[in-house]
Amino acid sequence: MNQFNFSNKPVSFFWWGLLILILISLLGCLVFFKIYNVKEGILTNISDAEFVREDTMGYIVTYIVPLLSMDVNSARSLAINFLLFIIIGTFYVKNDQIFMNPIYNLFGYNIFSAESGIYITKISKQKLKLLSKNNVMVRKTNILGDIYVLKENLYK
Repeated sequence: MNQFNFSNKPVSFFWWGLLILILISLLGCLVFFKIYNVKEGILTNISDAEFVREDTMGYIVTYIVPLLSMDVNSARSLAINFLLFIIIGTFYVKNDQIFMNPIYNLFGYNIFSAESGIYITKISKQKLKLLSKNNVMVRKTNILGDIYVLKENLYK
């Protein structure tokens, strides 16, 4: 299999294109969190009894395994994988599952599911439970639907 042979121009073009798309995605995530870290959000308490960590590993397996196993020299393989990624991407967007991006984990964010929504935060699960138990106010910024970015209230 010559899919990693960078002397082959079509293969090289594919991998460089993929690298550019990855860099654009990273930049998008950076801009996303810069915008939501500047927003104040509303001051509220979180009273959910349980915070369940969302599993983003499935996301990695869904995208990385097909990318590494596809034959970039085969138009059929490229077309099938392209359609697969379009279908999966559409599923994530239509079902408000944008929070499943593992890049958030790389930037130090935790993703929790609770009764009142999905929380993307740098606050640990233990501290989140403690804040909830003690009725401490946090800053909550709505992203989409029931997805929120949580920050500790620094101005207690």
